[in-house]
Amino acid sequence: MENIREIIKGDLKNVKESWICLAKSLSQIWSKKLYLDWGYENFETYTIKELNLTMPEARKLTKGYYFLKDLRPEIVQDHKSYKIPEIDSVAMLRTAKKLVNKKISAEQFEKLEEQAIDNHDNVKKVRGSLKIFKEEYSGKTEEQKKKEERIKNIQKMIDDLSGVAHFLKGLDELRHAMKIEYLFEINDVLRKEIGGIR
Repeated sequence: MENIREIIKGDLKNVKESWICLAKSLSQIWSKKLYLDWGYENFETYTIKELNLTMPEARKLTKGYYFLKDLRPEIVQDHKSYKIPEIDSVAMLRTAKKLVNKKISAEQFEKLEEQAIDNHDNVKKVRGSLKIFKEEYSGKTEEQKKKEERIKNIQKMIDDLSGVAHFLKGLDELRHAMKIEYLFEINDVLRKEIGGIR
């Protein structure tokens, strides 16, 4: 298994060309806990010290690898015959998959998949399409959403003011129920009590 250790270092140099090789090696190292054989107490320490990869970067690579392996196994199995999609676009696509039938439709996801994998669009373009698809799915434009948010905020202020008004009305009723003079008498008694303590 020392061989995989050298292979992954080579994969790291060519990560832009084929992140799939790096992600596959990382997945094997993680699942077989090979980092323990190399003197690292955990996977994170291994990725940071030996590969100079943060844990979020390593996760993005391995999760992207497994996602692409499920979605398009032919690309992972024969990656040299395909133009590899950007890892960031695959990560965005993985996020979008979780939104199917909640915030986007299955058809919209297929369009995103085509963009990211078949057309090799960058993550910015894929993210832009996802935003548009979410708006279309909800049936609301950005302007409609802003209006709804403003109405919601105004309604909250109305509710808050109504609560304050009821509180003040209650105080007014309490003031009439109690004799104001009585409050002044209690105030005088308490001041005398303080004077007696000093």
